[in-house]
Amino acid sequence: MIRIKTKVSGGFRTLTGAQTFLAIRGYISHLRKNRLRAADALRNALLGNPWMPPGYAAT
Repeated sequence: MIRIKTKVSGGFRTLTGAQTFLAIRGYISHLRKNRLRAADALRNALLGNPWMPPGYAAT
């Protein structure tokens, strides 16, 4: 997954930036696998209501 970003811009400036990018990409990947619209789900997540997989028990 990180290879996609390095092809486009040459890489990340910090490890934190790379980790943030991968976390967002992973979230979007799960949304698509569950046939959800990424834009709507990202908006909801930023508003404090993130999507959780069915059967997920928050601890």
